[in-house]
Amino acid sequence: VEDECVRAAKMGASFALARVRFAGSAPWMKVLPVMARVLTAPHVFAAYGPMDYELLFLDADNVEADHLIQDLAQSCRAAGLDASFGVAWYPKNGRNADALLAAANALLKVGPGKQADRADSTTETAPMQRVRNLATRVAASPINVLILGECGVGKDVLAQLIHRLSPRNGNPYVAFNCAAFSEGVLDSELFGHYRGSFTGATGARTGLLESANGGTVFLDEIGDMPASMQAKLLRAIESREIRPIGAPKTHSINVRFISATNKNLDAEVERGDFRRDLLDRLNTMTLVVPPLRERTDEIPTLAETFVAAACREIGREPTIAISAAVMDHLLAYRWPGNIRELKNVVERAVALCDGSHILPEHLPQEKMNALPVLPSAPTREMPVFPSNGLAQYLPALTDPDKVEERRRIIEALSACHGNQTRAAQMLQMPRRTFVSKLDYYNIPRPQKLPPSLPPKTSP
Repeated sequence: VEDECVRAAKMGASFALARVRFAGSAPWMKVLPVMARVLTAPHVFAAYGPMDYELLFLDADNVEADHLIQDLAQSCRAAGLDASFGVAWYPKNGRNADALLAAANALLKVGPGKQADRADSTTETAPMQRVRNLATRVAASPINVLILGECGVGKDVLAQLIHRLSPRNGNPYVAFNCAAFSEGVLDSELFGHYRGSFTGATGARTGLLESANGGTVFLDEIGDMPASMQAKLLRAIESREIRPIGAPKTHSINVRFISATNKNLDAEVERGDFRRDLLDRLNTMTLVVPPLRERTDEIPTLAETFVAAACREIGREPTIAISAAVMDHLLAYRWPGNIRELKNVVERAVALCDGSHILPEHLPQEKMNALPVLPSAPTREMPVFPSNGLAQYLPALTDPDKVEERRRIIEALSACHGNQTRAAQMLQMPRRTFVSKLDYYNIPRPQKLPPSLPPKTSP
């Protein structure tokens, strides 16, 4: 598994690691023929324990791996063996053997003859619930965790949950925003300094990494850490030692690292702005927090929680209620600022409400009003975005630069008949950036147009 992780990292490939657990009597002389018959080269298997095995699916896609698992489950039943399965994928569920095994183990279901949900399968549970379930399972492990997601989705809340459920719960939890300090201050804050080590160092200071000994360090906005500090952090993670500024010797540390970012760190590595070796150290297990627009089932509960908290803060009893019309607005809005924006909107509404219910007039109408539904384009002659009447799509932005950028994006979409790739090229903007700006400015995503039919030719 370790060798395959190295190979996949170099080739940009993916592979699956499965865990099988047998219930009841499962002697190896009965299991071995089933495994050997179903798992032909290049796939391999090995004993994990008396009743457990590992399966390594090499050069297999999701469909092939599913078929192999189904064939194996059927063959086990035919042989009188009760087996459960859990499947983890590189790099989605981990980038080294320990992380992949932890993910596969976590997905094993109790109960004979049942296959555990694959980490990338579609389930009936809410998207965030699946993330919380995985966070709960990984909490007991000492491995480092990288949390990805847009600004305001609650990455810090998930980090605190992992710490609370971990064996380190009784020890410090230290959160640090890597984007909030300059490089010099960042060095002193993280690693500490001795008295007189630099101008203004009138006393010794214990760094955050050392102060969190035995506990968890949460490094928020890790993608904004300067290159020189990335190298120093990498050494600390690898050696479990730090050297405060001006210190004559190193200090040992025992911390678990949880980091978070809203950036694409793989792209940052390609640009040379983030170290690949540091990413591999931080990214033992990755948790992706979905944006609030993909978790609309959580909006009512979150909103009511924020209302109750806001009422308690201002000493208002009883707690006011959210009207049905307001809830419709909350559910229809796309929430580019995610949970943080929802909290701000609710707190504002509570402050403005002098009755028993929050009403639509208590919401920021300039952005909560739903954008008009755009007509679909049945032909290429009908543009998805009309070139006239652009003002109806423009919110009341106060920054003139943002107003102008949003106008240029809409005009580019209109000129390109809704083709996002061509519109991004027209603006000399990466497509990924262009799409993210559509969400940021709350511009409706145009429907994808069908390709033009080739002209008929005579034989």
